[in-house]
Amino acid sequence: MKRIRVFLLLTALSMLLVACGTPTDNHTESEAQWSTGSISTETETMEPEAALPALGGYTVQELCFTRDGKRIYGELYLPEGDGSFPAVIIGHGLDSNLTDTKDYAEFFARCGIAAYVFDFIGGGSEIRSDGDIMEMTVLTETEDMLTVLDGIRALDTVDVGKIFLMGCSQGGFVSTCAAARRAEHVRGLIAFYPAYGLMDDVKERTANGNHITEETTNVNGVAVSPEYMEAVLSFNIFDTMKKYTGKVLIVHGTEDGVTPIYYSERAVGIFADAELIAVEGAEHGFVGEDETCAAERAALFILTLIDLH
Repeated sequence: MKRIRVFLLLTALSMLLVACGTPTDNHTESEAQWSTGSISTETETMEPEAALPALGGYTVQELCFTRDGKRIYGELYLPEGDGSFPAVIIGHGLDSNLTDTKDYAEFFARCGIAAYVFDFIGGGSEIRSDGDIMEMTVLTETEDMLTVLDGIRALDTVDVGKIFLMGCSQGGFVSTCAAARRAEHVRGLIAFYPAYGLMDDVKERTANGNHITEETTNVNGVAVSPEYMEAVLSFNIFDTMKKYTGKVLIVHGTEDGVTPIYYSERAVGIFADAELIAVEGAEHGFVGEDETCAAERAALFILTLIDLH
């Protein structure tokens, strides 16, 4: 099933951001309020297809994994109560870190979904994982996510049959690669403004890959290695999508100037079972009401798929 929806937010939604606590910190619903606001097309108001559960508390604990001798730093958000819980693994974008995905993890945990956020090895300038950005490629980040997937699958608090992958921007690209590699272990895939246009961008910068120099190894203002560019050109992400046959949710802003939404429109026609939510007026990266709407839709996607409500 392939669906494209354009949503216009009608209700002002607010979100209080809660900082990460220590491994034993407890958080209650009173600390942050999320509301399910109504959304619409151009002329009709449409309520969410299903109601979110009552929001609960959660705990946060540091949890690290190792790949090829290098540490992957991450934080596990666990809902209150006894597991095992469904879980979502969230990857950040290029030259970013887990702080940009914590708010999603917090909201998922309040909805009864365990969430793990982490820094890719060499994934950015302010990461707590090992590595330097010059050794990072979309292929190394895919290996990071697969390492995390194996680690999360081994936890007693997680339902091994209900694990989802999610990523923002380049994290969405990488999550797609990881889901295709390990389709049997991934219940569903979520991509927020995924960087599916990376190959076209690199081709344009490097004369179709024939002119990779220090001057051309720059992606959206971030200096990367020649190996990064070569890795992007070594495969076609749209061919990779065909290998994942599970359900996919893509959320993309209609005014994204970094990765235009038509890449996600193309993707939803290639995945076996995908839905695209186009957030009217949103750019690359969600803030405020757009972030709230995206988080709610992602939580509903997970809960609906595993029939928890």
